[in-house]
Amino acid sequence: VDNLAILFGGAVSGKPSDSVHVLSPKSIAWSDITTVISGPKPLARINMGFSGSLNGIIYMFGGIGIAGSEPMNDLWTLDSRNLKWSELSIAGAPSARYSMGFITIPGGNLLLYGGSRIVNGEVVASSVLMLFDVQAYAWTTIEPGSSSTPGARYLPAHRHEFITRKLLEVARCRS
Repeated sequence: VDNLAILFGGAVSGKPSDSVHVLSPKSIAWSDITTVISGPKPLARINMGFSGSLNGIIYMFGGIGIAGSEPMNDLWTLDSRNLKWSELSIAGAPSARYSMGFITIPGGNLLLYGGSRIVNGEVVASSVLMLFDVQAYAWTTIEPGSSSTPGARYLPAHRHEFITRKLLEVARCRS
């Protein structure tokens, strides 16, 4: 599905959804493609990480389902060209979380930052930065190169510009 915007999940009438819609920028028309996608389907969820397309493959991580449910730490791919979901089982995955930053970076890998976790029944913001290598299918925790870090946060809004290989971040919510 080249040159289309893809929308997965979110809350519909107050409940998590597992629907997939595409928006054609030419016709400005939405199409529900949920029933034509093959493979096992991820659970309905909100506040998941959903990356940009890497050669037609979109990655989705974590999120949270119905109210009161536990966060997830599953990693899925949506092959937008062949319309197929696949769940990836990767050792060393980040702990279950939702409302994290999840972006595609130059070179095609993914960065995951922060997010909300549930610890002893309390919502706790995370400051973990992890890289997912899409070629090696491996997660790596990245230790900051300086003592100055953005701190734990959830609902980060990432806008990235790679100027001398540094990631700039703006956050909406911080704990």
